[in-house]
Amino acid sequence: VKLSHFNTQNITNVAWSYTHLAVDNPELLKDVANAALARMSTMNVQDLAQMALSLMFTRGHSHKHQGFCSSFEDTLMLVSKVAVAMVEKLRGSNLTFPDDAWIVHDLVLMWMDEREAVSNIGEAWIHLDGYVRCLFDQVFDFLRYTPLLRYAQPCGAVVQTVHMEEYQRAFRALDLRSLGIKYTGLLLSEMGFLEVDQEFIEVARAQLESDHAHLLAADPGAGSQNWCLFRFQVTTFVQGQWVEAEELEGIRVRSCGGDPVALTLLDAPFESHLLAVKLSNDRLNHRKRDAEFRALAHVAGVLRRLFPDADSLMSERIWWGKNVHGWLQIYVTEVPCLSCLGAMLQFAKRFPHVNLRVSYPGSDKCS
Repeated sequence: VKLSHFNTQNITNVAWSYTHLAVDNPELLKDVANAALARMSTMNVQDLAQMALSLMFTRGHSHKHQGFCSSFEDTLMLVSKVAVAMVEKLRGSNLTFPDDAWIVHDLVLMWMDEREAVSNIGEAWIHLDGYVRCLFDQVFDFLRYTPLLRYAQPCGAVVQTVHMEEYQRAFRALDLRSLGIKYTGLLLSEMGFLEVDQEFIEVARAQLESDHAHLLAADPGAGSQNWCLFRFQVTTFVQGQWVEAEELEGIRVRSCGGDPVALTLLDAPFESHLLAVKLSNDRLNHRKRDAEFRALAHVAGVLRRLFPDADSLMSERIWWGKNVHGWLQIYVTEVPCLSCLGAMLQFAKRFPHVNLRVSYPGSDKCS
């Protein structure tokens, strides 16, 4: 009854809170959905983005197939109306941001395929997809032509400080956190990093879902943490003999300060120059704590330990990074952010013969 007295922010806050914490209250969510539909025309960009995230959380709860509403079809109608309303804001408002676009783009793709999107949303979907494609083009060109990556050489080579500074400045100028499910997959595919091992994806997904469920039972507030499972096998020829390092069972780590596993991982060696960049809306640069960045940094540290004479190799400007061969597989529970995508490309440039493969929920549909 009190929902009728709520403003649009109150309505979307209730939706976000219940779906974020996976609280099972279908009657309340149905009422929230009806209130949202009735007030859709008065919602601002922040309200719509919050509503979109709530619907995405709901879709992520595999036991709640119907979503907010009493039926799957009604939820699809709500998804469509949120998408159309956001596109109208993107077309006519100076108060929108690129992140608003990919959030709603992901919302649509989580609830329907692209043919259904064209059928249900029509021109609004075509406009939205074209807008996010333009964001992809900007990011792809940046990663191809920024001097830090364009002129990058294997570990052991000198890295210009001015290139690192320019990289960080240009990244901030993008004012973007992610490209979303579809276009992150396209970017990984273009870079040659998209995972194709379905068996690994399924095993990693099952393990992380189990771990996540156990953690949420003890700490419901941990729902926003990103999880990562990574495994690797690397080898090189050093001082007349073959040496190797491997982790075939997989290491599971979270993107939070209190994860005990993270304390056991290695930091990236200085000469790998792995940069984590502050993104839009980040108050501090905490991207080094992202789960996938921790995986890259740890493996870079492992690779450095294969070379007991790494310091002398560095002083002689010997590119020891090109002498390591192997593979690294990373599965993350959320779409990697742009900072981590940049770090993946940095890793590949520093260790060109270590085959990097990355996956996340929905990435298998991008191949």
